[in-house]
Amino acid sequence: MNIRLRQLRAFKAIVENASVSEAAVALGLTQSSVSKMLAGFEAELGFALFDRVGRRLHLTEQGRQFYRRTDNAIELLDSIRTAAEDIRDNVAARFRVTAIGPLSMSGFLPGVLRQLGAEFPEFRFSVETKVRAEIEDWIVGQHADVGLTLLPVRRGQLSSRTFASVQAVAILPKGHPLAGQKRLSPAAISDADIIMPRPAVRLRNLVEASFVQAGVELRPRFETSNAVSTASLVAAGNGIAVIDPFTVTGTAPGEIEVVPWEPTTVLNYGTIWSGSRALATHERRLHEIAESVAQELARSQGFFALA
Repeated sequence: MNIRLRQLRAFKAIVENASVSEAAVALGLTQSSVSKMLAGFEAELGFALFDRVGRRLHLTEQGRQFYRRTDNAIELLDSIRTAAEDIRDNVAARFRVTAIGPLSMSGFLPGVLRQLGAEFPEFRFSVETKVRAEIEDWIVGQHADVGLTLLPVRRGQLSSRTFASVQAVAILPKGHPLAGQKRLSPAAISDADIIMPRPAVRLRNLVEASFVQAGVELRPRFETSNAVSTASLVAAGNGIAVIDPFTVTGTAPGEIEVVPWEPTTVLNYGTIWSGSRALATHERRLHEIAESVAQELARSQGFFALA
């Protein structure tokens, strides 16, 4: 069996995009070349990786097993390729950062990296957006140097340090009747269409606890995979959500209304890294700048409150 890295990367891109055409865009290739690559890969493996449902591709059971067993290997091969490119291009240092969407897809992480890049002009930066569990996997698997994520971590092999403890907020469509309230609580939104993260997401668990404490049943109408999708649904008028304040900084001014959430729901964000080593100088500065940027957001944004 002669498996090639380009086949593995195409396979991973199709899994992540559930579409050959979208995978082709992500890889910078033509759709026909990715389709041929997939067909050749499946012939090489001797089993089908995907079923087609409408215009989307879904992993077969054998495809799921293969992806589960090879995902880390694909990332490792990519890191080997990156190392070779760095040596070829005489890149002295690369800093690999992975972060959850509320931090990387808002104004937060870009601002942090702008300051860090100015202090360390010799570095090239690799930035990946991952969900919380994947970030821990990436640090343990040495695919990233530092992660920025919601705490606490679940892996004993990891060290962590908090850079911000913030209060969750309620967000509403512009002009919503409840937007004029000083605070919103479970009872206040019990009859509204509620948008929530999927079960097992930490924010969902915290908000559910506040509903239980208030004796109010939580009945989400929409469930999302990430905070950015939640904010988009709210902005489009689909309902009300409880969300982190970082994500709000990434929305266009005037798209949503922000109201303090009661009871106070604290979210702790931190830097994580391998517990087998100490932070390097540039990694410590990343953490310090993250603290500073969070404090500046708290000063400049009325909805952004540090706990």
